[in-house]
Amino acid sequence: MIITWSDCAEDDVYLSRLHLLSEITKARSSIRTARLAFSDSGVNDAVSRQMGRKPLPNLMASIWSENLDDALEVCEAWKQTSDKNSLFGVSEKEPLPNKKYPAEVGERVHGFCQVALLQRSERLMKEEWLSIWQQSHTPVAIETQSTFGYRQNLIEDVYGNNDYSLDAIVEENFPPEAMTSDHAFYDAENDIELGKRQERMMTSCARFIDFDRIDVVPMSEYLVK
Repeated sequence: MIITWSDCAEDDVYLSRLHLLSEITKARSSIRTARLAFSDSGVNDAVSRQMGRKPLPNLMASIWSENLDDALEVCEAWKQTSDKNSLFGVSEKEPLPNKKYPAEVGERVHGFCQVALLQRSERLMKEEWLSIWQQSHTPVAIETQSTFGYRQNLIEDVYGNNDYSLDAIVEENFPPEAMTSDHAFYDAENDIELGKRQERMMTSCARFIDFDRIDVVPMSEYLVK
């Protein structure tokens, strides 16, 4: 996965990056899938943005390849588009595949993708942190929110220079209404249900997340390949 900080956040620049990623991946048959997510005007109204460190990244490319060298070549070409990039090798789990709103290649995925950049809490050993996050917290997140897609990326490798320390990247797909409505975000019909779901979710998160060490970035997501 490539995390990028870009000085220019214009929609046409993002779309040109989308075209570039499509061009540099289509010729490589070993690359099975590629996605691109970015903070364009389509997510300006999202209220879930959370800044633990400044500045926030505004673009993320995800590449699945059967050949590491091909993937790294794509990443090297991609890195020329921005002065600041971080490149991570991850192991992915997908507790909730997006079967409700599948996208075609080149299409924007329905709603928005909430990208959470996690640092492991220093009060937990890695095994305990993983167990809480991927085992006991996962069903809570799915049951209390309106997510229709959920991917967990555990960072295994860091390539090149990187001054942005991360342990995991979470991707959650939400319906468009969830950008501006807590009731829609938590799939709650009334204030009482909303309060219950928020409390359950935040209590679970607090077990393994330090809230001053997490960045949350709403993005528009596209299926590239």
